[in-house]
Amino acid sequence: MFETRIFYKIRRCWIEDQNRIDHSGHETPVPELRDFIALIETAFVASLKREEEQRTRVSIILLSEKDKEHELSNSNQSILVFDRRYLFSPESVAKLSPACDPRIGALVVSPGRESAETYEIWGLMYFDPTTNRFNEIPVHHEVSTSRPDPLMVTVDSPGSLMISIGNYQIVHYNY
Repeated sequence: MFETRIFYKIRRCWIEDQNRIDHSGHETPVPELRDFIALIETAFVASLKREEEQRTRVSIILLSEKDKEHELSNSNQSILVFDRRYLFSPESVAKLSPACDPRIGALVVSPGRESAETYEIWGLMYFDPTTNRFNEIPVHHEVSTSRPDPLMVTVDSPGSLMISIGNYQIVHYNY
């Protein structure tokens, strides 16, 4: 759908920000190009869909079940694991999006168990909303659940995507 060079550019921005941002000694692996393509293109098409007359607003995070403990070792995210896996498609994202307020949660996606060509939605992650640095004081305590570092794509309106690492926005795309 999108030109491949766009994904190379986004991946390069990810790597540059990864090197620039203080991750408290925790470095998140750089996602594969196919991961960027799958998440961004699926999120974009889902952003154009409506479910029960509501526009799609959702965050999607790339995280495998086997890596969830290792990847999130420096934070306290809460993950609800679904009873079953859903095919990661624009239709599934649109259907599940009402359960996921993008300010405080994300659908958790990983490559499929059967095939690396497909992706599956296997859970829902909850975290604290970001604070406004100009008028809010961030409070961190034992139960604080900060935004995680793996690749996250957020849809706020049709054709509008934000790609982020934790609380840092690396790309904002508006169609």
